[in-house]
Amino acid sequence: GFINSTNPTHKYTAGGIYTIIQIAYGQCNNDTATQQITITLRPPASAVFAADTNKCSPAVVLTNSSVNTTDYRWFFGDGDSSILFEPAHSYKDSGAYTITLIASNACSSDTDLLTVYIPYFDTTAAGFNAATFPCDPSLSLLNLSQQVVTYSWDFGDGSPLNTLPSPLHNFTSTGLYNMTLITYGVCNNDTAVQSVNVLLLPQPQSLFTADTNKCSPSVVISNGSLNASDYKWLFGDGDSSILPQPTHNYQDSGQYTVMLIASNTCGADTLQTTVSIPVFDTTVANFDATSTSCDSTVIINNRSLYADTYFWNFGDGNTSVADPLNSFNYNSSGQYTITLIATGVCNSDTTSSPVNITIAPIPVADFKADTGTCSPTIMLSDSSKNATSFVWNFGDGDTSSSITATHNYSQSGIYTITLVAYNVCYSDTDSVQILVPEFNLPQAGFSMTNLLCDLSMTTINSSLYADSYLWSFGDSTTSTDYQPSHIYLYQDSFRVMLIALNHCGADTSYGIADKNFALGVANFTSDNDPCFSDVQYTDLSSNAFSYYWELSEDITDSIASPYITYPAGGNYDVTLTINKGTLCESSTTKKVQVGDGQGPISIPNVFTPNGDNNNDLFDFFGLKDCGPYYLTIFNSWGELVFKSDDRNFKWDGNFLGAMQPAGVFVYVLKVNSRTYKGSLTLIR
Repeated sequence: GFINSTNPTHKYTAGGIYTIIQIAYGQCNNDTATQQITITLRPPASAVFAADTNKCSPAVVLTNSSVNTTDYRWFFGDGDSSILFEPAHSYKDSGAYTITLIASNACSSDTDLLTVYIPYFDTTAAGFNAATFPCDPSLSLLNLSQQVVTYSWDFGDGSPLNTLPSPLHNFTSTGLYNMTLITYGVCNNDTAVQSVNVLLLPQPQSLFTADTNKCSPSVVISNGSLNASDYKWLFGDGDSSILPQPTHNYQDSGQYTVMLIASNTCGADTLQTTVSIPVFDTTVANFDATSTSCDSTVIINNRSLYADTYFWNFGDGNTSVADPLNSFNYNSSGQYTITLIATGVCNSDTTSSPVNITIAPIPVADFKADTGTCSPTIMLSDSSKNATSFVWNFGDGDTSSSITATHNYSQSGIYTITLVAYNVCYSDTDSVQILVPEFNLPQAGFSMTNLLCDLSMTTINSSLYADSYLWSFGDSTTSTDYQPSHIYLYQDSFRVMLIALNHCGADTSYGIADKNFALGVANFTSDNDPCFSDVQYTDLSSNAFSYYWELSEDITDSIASPYITYPAGGNYDVTLTINKGTLCESSTTKKVQVGDGQGPISIPNVFTPNGDNNNDLFDFFGLKDCGPYYLTIFNSWGELVFKSDDRNFKWDGNFLGAMQPAGVFVYVLKVNSRTYKGSLTLIR
């Protein structure tokens, strides 16, 4: 029936080829357009699977036998899932779990459920903590293993293996040993490895000398200790050190006891001596130089200690020996270094301090702002004077410190732009109010629906900020619709162009509509044995992208070259259709003869030729007269011990008149084009 709608939606109830008619009614005329479409319905999905478990494993092995399906979702009942065809999964805990498989194709889905039981099993886990104490050869061992039946300890020092749960062990020399524990449990074995550091050292001996100077508060240490790795010095004034050979300065004169405790991992030794520090005043040069920005005067505060004379160098060529000295005036801006040499009874001392002198003119902030009608960008040109740095405030929360700024506004509106121009001493401000107009440049974009073996094409317009459109379909036809459809009259690869426009400009996007396709030619061959009911079909079609096999009244398939086992022999009309439902569809039908089949063969694997008339002969059961037969039997050395082309053969275990010894033999039976292989045990 007809639907009165601009963009109608319709659901078909059956597959087939349908003609869609559109009648457009205008003020001055009516127009009609038609288009054919093909509807294909797929067979329903069928979900089928099996699950196997093991008493010593948390894993479940899944076998997927689903039919007419392409996608799979597994739910394992413990919160985990998978989309693989046959996933592998391991459970963390024992218990009963319901596994759910949802198998689907493009048209339908099906669900299959199966409950599996994961048994509780004890997994052996090897673990231990091992340590030694410095200078102690005995091993401290803590066994952390779980679910263990037997142990095997390797201490890494060449000693014999130990099977006790927590053995005692003594190392004989210093070194790094790799200990290994192997635990054996019911379901598994496990290994743990740990390195143990064994340290056996000689006792340390503390030896040192301490020297002093009459004009120095320092004591100079010379350390001659033996077999020591760590040192602790006590200088008798509350200070200490852990350096091997420290130098120490005393704050006051007097008698002090210097003590050294020399140690290693295995022990310690102590030695002490008395030093005498004389009364002295050490000259220390020190001063503060304070300068004020934009001022040429430096304020000086001399804080030197125990000095008799001073020498000042101001870094600009001027010097002074004045005492006291409170200030100094510089003649120009710059970075200067003031140096003081203070001299006392025992020593002289030197110190320096940098000062920055700045004398600058007053800056003047000035700029211009240029705007456009279809752009969010504002060009700012600076014409400030006597400025070395700038801060722009664009009135929308953004700022900049560049000399000449460019700014993009995200929204239209009235904004006040402020420029603050700085130099090292002063600043100045200038402001300008601007109007940012509304704008949006168009952005062209589209995609197309291209079906195989179909000359029609539908566009999907994804352009932004456009109010008009111009389409070119690459075959000299155009359209100004928002989202047009188009039918090509011949095969080719067409370049489709979309121009999107608004009052600010235009944008262009391109795409390729590929309408080149070749007609398919269906063809196939069949490989079948008259003694067996299975057939291998091989596709020989050209230009095929989909397959539909009608192998019998009840058997169909959709793969390229199916392998089919028929339920019964006979002549079958087999049809292959490629590219079904398209302009490239092709089909062919051939007669295929299927044999009744050899059927199952019963082959024993043990016989006892001992003359008691019970299982004395080796033969097959169920062989039919379906073609040539040939049987060979080989011993474990690969020697041929029996052969026959008689369907009713029987072997009594003899070869060249001699009885064969008990053991395992290999048989090879060829029936027409089939081969059966297996092992046979002869028991005497």
